[in-house]
Amino acid sequence: MKKYIEFFKNCCMWVTLFVASMALVSFVIKVFVWAMGMTLLHPHIAFGYLVIAALAGVGIFQLIDKIREK
Repeated sequence: MKKYIEFFKNCCMWVTLFVASMALVSFVIKVFVWAMGMTLLHPHIAFGYLVIAALAGVGIFQLIDKIREK
């Protein structure tokens, strides 16, 4: 019985991982297509988003460095 319960838990784990990975891939594709459309149609707005993303990225990595120092 223990073997079947472990098998069921493994099946649930793999199904969850598969569904989550498909959702993540779908999200990444949507964001990529949106970013390409924004870059081609509205380059000045896309540049603003790029600047905001760069500042946020620097801030996040600075926070990670501060946490690692402690």
